Amino acid sequence: MKKSIFIIFGLLLLISCKKEVTTPNNGIYRGVYKEITVDQDTLVDALVFLVLHEENQSFTVKGDSLTNFPPDHNGTYEIIDEKQMNFEYKGVYEYNPNHYLDTTFNYTFDDVNFTLSRKESDRTFEYKMKRY
Repeated sequence: MKKSIFIIFGLLLLISCKKEVTTPNNGIYRGVYKEITVDQDTLVDALVFLVLHEENQSFTVKGDSLTNFPPDHNGTYEIIDEKQMNFEYKGVYEYNPNHYLDTTFNYTFDDVNFTLSRKESDRTFEYKMKRY
């Protein structure tokens, strides 16, 4: 009987010790894209969908159809470390790089919530999303 209790307790302990996921992975993420000035004025506040394909490290962005921010685009990504990801736009059109994932962003990820942010001298570009 004691042996059975120890086995059951051990299994419960293993189940409860689920490893925390902190690296972005496959999924569809839905949220808000914002462009914010240094004075904390919001210039753009738009709906965004981001799809990550872990197997070939590609992404697709679908922006808000009413504002066209961010514009629909796709490319590849690389996880640099536990805080930074680099994105590379694969389109052929000329574009304003501030409105595309085409540089290094800081990120936080907890397997549900996913935030990307990049700060320039006069603006912050931010994606706050949840797994869809």
